[in-house]
Amino acid sequence: MFNFEYLLRQNIKNQKKKEHEWPDSEKKIRKESVTKEQLKEFRYLVKHRATEIDLHTFLEKNEAIFAFALKDYHTGHHGLWVYSKQEIQPRIKNKNIKGMIPDFIIGGENSNGHEWFVVELKGANEKIFNSNPHSISFTSVANRGLCQLIEYTDTCCEIQSHLRDHFRMRDFREPKGILIIGTDEEFKERRKQKMKRAVNKNFNKNFEIRTYNWLLRNFEEEMRYRK
Repeated sequence: MFNFEYLLRQNIKNQKKKEHEWPDSEKKIRKESVTKEQLKEFRYLVKHRATEIDLHTFLEKNEAIFAFALKDYHTGHHGLWVYSKQEIQPRIKNKNIKGMIPDFIIGGENSNGHEWFVVELKGANEKIFNSNPHSISFTSVANRGLCQLIEYTDTCCEIQSHLRDHFRMRDFREPKGILIIGTDEEFKERRKQKMKRAVNKNFNKNFEIRTYNWLLRNFEEEMRYRK
Protein backbone atom coordinates (compact mmCIF):
# COMPACT_ATOMS: atom_id res chain seq x y z
CA MET A 1 0.00 0.00 0.00
CA PHE A 2 1.38 3.42 -0.99
CA ASN A 3 2.18 5.93 1.69
CA PHE A 4 0.92 9.09 -0.04
CA GLU A 5 1.88 11.36 2.85
CA TYR A 6 5.48 10.13 2.62
CA LEU A 7 5.56 10.66 -1.14
CA LEU A 8 4.20 14.18 -0.73
CA ARG A 9 6.88 15.01 1.84
CA GLN A 10 9.58 13.64 -0.48
CA ASN A 11 8.29 15.68 -3.41
CA ILE A 12 8.32 18.86 -1.32
CA LYS A 13 11.81 18.03 -0.06
CA ASN A 14 13.10 17.39 -3.59
CA GLN A 15 11.50 20.57 -4.88
CA LYS A 16 13.13 22.67 -2.15
CA LYS A 17 16.48 21.03 -2.90
CA LYS A 18 16.05 21.80 -6.59
CA GLU A 19 15.20 25.44 -5.85
CA HIS A 20 18.56 25.81 -4.11
CA GLU A 21 20.60 24.27 -6.91
CA TRP A 22 22.48 27.19 -8.40
CA PRO A 23 23.09 26.90 -11.33
CA ASP A 24 20.25 24.61 -12.35
CA SER A 25 21.54 21.02 -12.23
CA GLU A 26 19.24 20.07 -15.11
CA LYS A 27 21.17 22.42 -17.40
CA LYS A 28 24.54 21.06 -16.36
CA ILE A 29 26.67 19.91 -19.30
CA ARG A 30 29.61 17.54 -19.13
CA LYS A 31 32.42 17.44 -21.67
CA GLU A 32 32.23 13.63 -21.70
CA SER A 33 29.16 13.99 -23.91
CA VAL A 34 31.15 15.24 -26.92
CA THR A 35 31.69 12.92 -29.87
CA LYS A 36 34.18 12.32 -32.66
CA GLU A 37 31.48 13.36 -35.12
CA GLN A 38 31.29 16.78 -33.44
CA LEU A 39 35.05 17.10 -33.65
CA LYS A 40 35.01 16.22 -37.33
CA GLU A 41 32.33 18.82 -38.07
CA PHE A 42 34.05 21.52 -36.04
CA ARG A 43 37.38 20.80 -37.72
CA TYR A 44 35.67 21.20 -41.11
CA LEU A 45 34.16 24.57 -40.11
CA VAL A 46 37.51 25.91 -38.90
CA LYS A 47 39.43 24.61 -41.92
CA HIS A 48 36.96 26.21 -44.32
CA ARG A 49 36.81 29.44 -42.31
CA ALA A 50 33.12 29.40 -41.55
CA THR A 51 31.11 32.55 -40.91
CA GLU A 52 30.02 33.78 -37.50
CA ILE A 53 26.44 32.62 -38.15
CA ASP A 54 27.51 29.08 -39.04
CA LEU A 55 29.83 28.81 -36.05
CA HIS A 56 27.27 30.21 -33.62
CA THR A 57 24.66 27.77 -34.90
CA PHE A 58 27.07 24.85 -34.50
CA LEU A 59 28.23 25.82 -30.99
CA GLU A 60 24.68 26.47 -29.86
CA LYS A 61 23.76 22.91 -30.86
CA ASN A 62 26.99 21.46 -29.42
CA GLU A 63 27.40 23.42 -26.20
CA ALA A 64 29.68 20.87 -24.53
CA ILE A 65 32.52 22.03 -26.79
CA PHE A 66 32.81 25.15 -24.63
CA ALA A 67 34.32 22.93 -21.94
CA PHE A 68 37.49 23.02 -24.00
CA ALA A 69 37.48 26.82 -23.95
CA LEU A 70 37.55 26.65 -20.15
CA LYS A 71 40.42 24.17 -20.00
CA ASP A 72 43.06 26.91 -20.02
CA TYR A 73 41.27 28.61 -17.10
CA HIS A 74 41.39 25.41 -15.01
CA THR A 75 37.65 25.16 -14.60
CA GLY A 76 34.71 23.33 -16.14
CA HIS A 77 35.85 19.78 -15.31
CA HIS A 78 33.11 19.51 -12.66
CA GLY A 79 30.45 20.92 -14.93
CA LEU A 80 29.56 23.49 -17.56
CA TRP A 81 26.62 25.85 -18.09
CA VAL A 82 25.95 27.65 -21.37
CA TYR A 83 23.51 30.51 -22.04
CA SER A 84 23.16 31.50 -25.69
CA LYS A 85 21.91 34.97 -26.66
CA GLN A 86 20.93 35.78 -23.09
CA GLU A 87 19.62 39.35 -22.94
CA ILE A 88 21.36 41.25 -20.16
CA GLN A 89 19.96 44.68 -21.01
CA PRO A 90 16.62 45.15 -22.82
CA ARG A 91 16.29 47.70 -25.58
CA ILE A 92 14.30 50.79 -24.51
CA LYS A 93 13.54 52.74 -27.66
CA ASN A 94 12.09 55.94 -26.15
CA LYS A 95 15.14 56.30 -23.87
CA ASN A 96 17.64 55.48 -26.61
CA ILE A 97 18.98 52.52 -24.63
CA LYS A 98 20.19 49.69 -26.84
CA GLY A 99 19.74 46.07 -25.96
CA MET A 100 22.72 43.93 -25.01
CA ILE A 101 22.75 40.26 -25.97
CA PRO A 102 26.13 38.48 -25.72
CA ASP A 103 26.66 35.51 -27.99
CA PHE A 104 27.27 33.24 -25.00
CA ILE A 105 27.63 33.38 -21.23
CA ILE A 106 29.36 30.25 -20.00
CA GLY A 107 30.13 29.04 -16.51
CA GLY A 108 32.56 26.42 -15.32
CA GLU A 109 32.70 24.59 -12.02
CA ASN A 110 35.78 23.30 -10.23
CA SER A 111 36.64 22.45 -6.64
CA ASN A 112 36.83 26.17 -5.79
CA GLY A 113 33.35 26.97 -7.07
CA HIS A 114 32.10 28.62 -10.26
CA GLU A 115 33.71 31.00 -12.71
CA TRP A 116 31.90 32.86 -15.50
CA PHE A 117 32.85 34.10 -18.96
CA VAL A 118 31.22 36.26 -21.61
CA VAL A 119 32.07 34.96 -25.09
CA GLU A 120 31.78 37.01 -28.26
CA LEU A 121 32.11 35.24 -31.59
CA LYS A 122 33.25 36.56 -34.93
CA GLY A 123 33.77 34.44 -38.02
CA ALA A 124 36.71 32.15 -38.68
CA ASN A 125 36.81 34.00 -42.01
CA GLU A 126 37.75 37.25 -40.27
CA LYS A 127 41.14 38.65 -39.31
CA ILE A 128 42.26 40.25 -36.07
CA PHE A 129 44.84 42.70 -37.41
CA ASN A 130 45.51 44.93 -40.37
CA SER A 131 49.16 45.54 -41.05
CA ASN A 132 51.43 47.33 -43.47
CA PRO A 133 55.16 48.20 -43.33
CA HIS A 134 54.38 51.27 -41.20
CA SER A 135 51.64 50.22 -38.76
CA ILE A 136 49.49 47.50 -37.31
CA SER A 137 45.93 47.88 -36.02
CA PHE A 138 42.79 45.93 -35.19
CA THR A 139 40.47 45.21 -38.07
CA SER A 140 37.05 46.84 -37.83
CA VAL A 141 35.48 43.44 -37.04
CA ALA A 142 37.94 42.66 -34.22
CA ASN A 143 37.62 46.18 -32.84
CA ARG A 144 33.83 45.93 -32.82
CA GLY A 145 34.02 42.55 -31.13
CA LEU A 146 36.31 43.83 -28.38
CA CYS A 147 34.15 46.90 -27.76
CA GLN A 148 31.05 44.70 -27.54
CA LEU A 149 32.82 42.40 -25.11
CA ILE A 150 33.92 45.31 -22.90
CA GLU A 151 30.36 46.68 -22.84
CA TYR A 152 28.88 43.29 -22.05
CA THR A 153 31.27 42.44 -19.22
CA ASP A 154 30.96 45.92 -17.74
CA THR A 155 27.17 45.64 -17.76
CA CYS A 156 27.38 42.16 -16.24
CA CYS A 157 29.48 43.57 -13.41
CA GLU A 158 26.91 46.32 -12.80
CA ILE A 159 23.97 43.91 -12.61
CA GLN A 160 25.75 40.83 -11.32
CA SER A 161 23.38 40.40 -8.37
CA HIS A 162 20.40 40.42 -10.77
CA LEU A 163 22.04 37.79 -12.98
CA ARG A 164 22.86 35.66 -9.95
CA ASP A 165 19.32 35.79 -8.61
CA HIS A 166 17.25 35.81 -11.79
CA PHE A 167 19.24 33.32 -13.87
CA ARG A 168 20.55 31.31 -10.91
CA MET A 169 24.19 31.91 -11.85
CA ARG A 170 26.00 30.95 -8.69
CA ASP A 171 29.07 33.05 -7.76
CA PHE A 172 28.45 35.29 -10.77
CA ARG A 173 30.79 38.25 -10.38
CA GLU A 174 33.40 40.02 -12.51
CA PRO A 175 33.10 37.71 -15.55
CA LYS A 176 36.06 37.42 -17.90
CA GLY A 177 35.69 38.14 -21.61
CA ILE A 178 36.80 35.96 -24.53
CA LEU A 179 36.70 37.06 -28.16
CA ILE A 180 36.97 34.11 -30.56
CA ILE A 181 37.80 35.16 -34.10
CA GLY A 182 39.77 34.01 -37.14
CA THR A 183 42.33 31.22 -37.43
CA ASP A 184 46.02 30.71 -36.71
CA GLU A 185 46.76 31.13 -40.41
CA GLU A 186 46.97 34.86 -39.76
CA PHE A 187 49.89 34.42 -37.36
CA LYS A 188 52.33 33.10 -39.86
CA GLU A 189 53.28 36.76 -39.86
CA ARG A 190 55.43 37.05 -36.73
CA ARG A 191 54.59 40.70 -36.20
CA LYS A 192 50.92 39.87 -35.78
CA GLN A 193 51.77 36.97 -33.49
CA LYS A 194 53.76 39.26 -31.20
CA MET A 195 51.00 41.85 -31.19
CA LYS A 196 48.34 39.31 -30.20
CA ARG A 197 50.55 38.05 -27.36
CA ALA A 198 51.14 41.63 -26.18
CA VAL A 199 47.44 42.47 -26.30
CA ASN A 200 46.48 39.43 -24.21
CA LYS A 201 49.29 40.14 -21.75
CA ASN A 202 48.18 43.74 -21.27
CA PHE A 203 44.55 42.78 -20.87
CA ASN A 204 45.82 40.75 -17.90
CA LYS A 205 43.47 37.78 -18.40
CA ASN A 206 40.31 39.89 -17.96
CA PHE A 207 39.93 39.80 -21.74
CA GLU A 208 41.54 37.48 -24.23
CA ILE A 209 41.54 37.20 -28.00
CA ARG A 210 41.53 33.59 -29.17
CA THR A 211 41.26 31.89 -32.56
CA TYR A 212 39.06 28.93 -33.44
CA ASN A 213 42.24 26.85 -33.78
CA TRP A 214 42.77 27.32 -30.05
CA LEU A 215 39.39 25.81 -29.27
CA LEU A 216 39.93 23.07 -31.85
CA ARG A 217 43.35 22.15 -30.41
CA ASN A 218 41.92 21.77 -26.92
CA PHE A 219 39.09 19.65 -28.33
CA GLU A 220 41.51 17.43 -30.29
CA GLU A 221 43.78 16.96 -27.27
CA GLU A 222 40.85 15.74 -25.20
CA MET A 223 39.71 13.30 -27.87
CA ARG A 224 43.21 11.80 -28.21
CA TYR A 225 42.81 10.36 -24.71
CA ARG A 226 39.46 8.77 -25.50
CA LYS A 227 39.33 5.10 -26.36
